[in-house]
Amino acid sequence: MNNLKIVPLGGMGEVTQNMFLYQYDQEILIVDCGIGFPDIYMPGADIIIPDISYLLKEIEKGSKIVGMILSHAHDDHIAALPYLLPDLPEFPIYGSALTAGFAHERMKDGSVKRKVNVIDDGDVTSLGKHFSFSVLSVTHSVPDAKHLLIKTPEGMIYHGSDFKLDLQPVDGVLSDLETAAKAGKEGVLLMLMDCLRVERSEWSKSESTTGPAIAKEIIGVKGKFIVTLMSSHIHRIQQVIDIAVANRRKVVFIGRSVEQNMKVAEGLGKIRIPQGVKINKKNIK
Repeated sequence: MNNLKIVPLGGMGEVTQNMFLYQYDQEILIVDCGIGFPDIYMPGADIIIPDISYLLKEIEKGSKIVGMILSHAHDDHIAALPYLLPDLPEFPIYGSALTAGFAHERMKDGSVKRKVNVIDDGDVTSLGKHFSFSVLSVTHSVPDAKHLLIKTPEGMIYHGSDFKLDLQPVDGVLSDLETAAKAGKEGVLLMLMDCLRVERSEWSKSESTTGPAIAKEIIGVKGKFIVTLMSSHIHRIQQVIDIAVANRRKVVFIGRSVEQNMKVAEGLGKIRIPQGVKINKKNIK
């Protein structure tokens, strides 16, 4: 009898609130812990978090959480941590360097102190008696995104959270299709895949094409040039910085989230900002 269960607490039939449980006997492995965003029919609500009532009941019945893996640094995969971790027992948490950095900031917002262990591609980590996993790089709109190879007693699971196949990524880090193909040849019991607009047959343009488009728009502009974007889109922000440097302009970040993310990304060397280019928003003229 197959004893492996996969229980989605979010992320099914919707883009957000990503949280999956892999359960074998009395061991539970969690993948992601994200928030959702309310619609017009939820007045007064700022965010939505996964319903973990099933998980709490399983813990009451004797099940143990052996670990949590964070696939990438988007809020719909990490930002529920400060809301849910206080209700859960201690267990190890894993993520890439940037994902760990962003996750620590989100937890700090909620005064939650938990360590996220940084994992590298190819490293095999055992969790409990029944699970082990490794990660591989994939291109996405946030750097350091990973797909997961989860080994269970029933076979290998390929957990493929958000991605975008980009053959010319801004940071030069390509999706590790070789490792994915190797896993396929060795045998994958089940693949879970999550990619917006995957049903479209057209190839998506590379993120690296955005820079030239922005550079074209800035030509001849007098005064400030305002760019709005997702605060976690480090590669797009890098291109804006490079364009500012080329046009002898300064850069200022406005918004709590983007300021927070830039501090983390710069500290980890995930973004390059030449000295003297970044100025404080209070010094805008």
